Amino acid sequence: MKPFLLVLLLLPFLPLRAEPIAPELERIAFAGDSITQMRQYTIQFETYLRFCSGFDGGDVLMFGWGGETTLNFATRMARDVAPRKPTSLVVVYGMNDGRYKAFDELNAKNYSDGLRKILAFFPPPGTRVWIASPQAVDPDIFNQGTREQGVVYNETLRRFGEIGQKLAAENGAKFVDINAVMREVLPKAKAKYGPKFKIFGNDGIHSSRAGHFLMAYACLRAMNIGRPIGTFTHDYATGTTETTDGHRVIASKTGVMELESSRYPYCFNPAEGEDPRNPATLLDMFGFQSEMNSMLLRVRNFPAESGIVSWGAAKKTFSRAALEKGVDLALEFTENPFSEKFRAVQTAVAAKQNLDFTLFKDLQMWRMNMEKEFKIPDTENLLAPLRAALETRREAMKAELAKLRVPLRHVIRLDPAPSR
Repeated sequence: MKPFLLVLLLLPFLPLRAEPIAPELERIAFAGDSITQMRQYTIQFETYLRFCSGFDGGDVLMFGWGGETTLNFATRMARDVAPRKPTSLVVVYGMNDGRYKAFDELNAKNYSDGLRKILAFFPPPGTRVWIASPQAVDPDIFNQGTREQGVVYNETLRRFGEIGQKLAAENGAKFVDINAVMREVLPKAKAKYGPKFKIFGNDGIHSSRAGHFLMAYACLRAMNIGRPIGTFTHDYATGTTETTDGHRVIASKTGVMELESSRYPYCFNPAEGEDPRNPATLLDMFGFQSEMNSMLLRVRNFPAESGIVSWGAAKKTFSRAALEKGVDLALEFTENPFSEKFRAVQTAVAAKQNLDFTLFKDLQMWRMNMEKEFKIPDTENLLAPLRAALETRREAMKAELAKLRVPLRHVIRLDPAPSR
């Protein structure tokens, strides 16, 4: 048998290979206030990184601490963050730095001074610093004052973002514009769902999962991690199917595609409907789905005016024109063959980040309390065995996450719809 013919025959059975991740993204630390401590956008970010991006590797460390400012973080970064040797540090502050009032030069100086201390402590190339603009607030629900005060505070946060962007440019750091994404989407959500649609949470500050998802999206986009999940191109006349990277054809015949995918689409819970906590309520308002979550089915030479696509337990009918252009399976089939596995993955990511919270904050709070209230010396040595046990458990959780990341086989069926 000729070598090139052997390769063609074996091609469907070759292993799927993930692309190595950029070295600066090997260990990504997030530092921030109570919004980061909520562990929502960080869980969403890590889930996408590990299971949707197509990159091999990457770990996320969570250093959120409620009530913090940049200056507060600067006092603990050597103790808490530096020993972890992050390759990237995402700094998400500003909400508390602005003191919930109109722009003030002293508050701006304190914010800037804190950022400068962080940038000086983590100079490139050892750790890539990403300065994020602060989250926006929802003036209609803002619990720190009137609606007008909420509008004013959004201007403060926007200007803090400009400060961060300028400092990043001057110091060889990168910038993540969370604020711009949130300000863009908020009025669209209000127009569609009403003024009390609480994507920024019940207080207008601590976002729901939907608001956090905008933050995760901004980080994924800035770091160039997000990209379309894949495209399956099926020729109905010949029965052949082509795929993009991260997927392979196991078998194909007219109207039936058996595929194996190592890249998962980010899955949402259809049972949540128009709940403001559901990120899917916002998908038509910003670029996530088209830029980094589309899983397209394109069909050539389809003979009927419309076709029935079956994927998992669900079926939907699409026009021939839509099939030729490309149907986004991840958008159209919110419950799909990946959904159950995806939920298990996200639960495992959340468990690891919950352990991070214990490891990086709870133990420090206990240590400080023992020293201050009870004058117990040498608490770090007392904690050493517990810290070591938690570190061991964390490594085990990372290994368990790696085992969950296996290619998933699924079948797409396409049948002509009955003519009317």
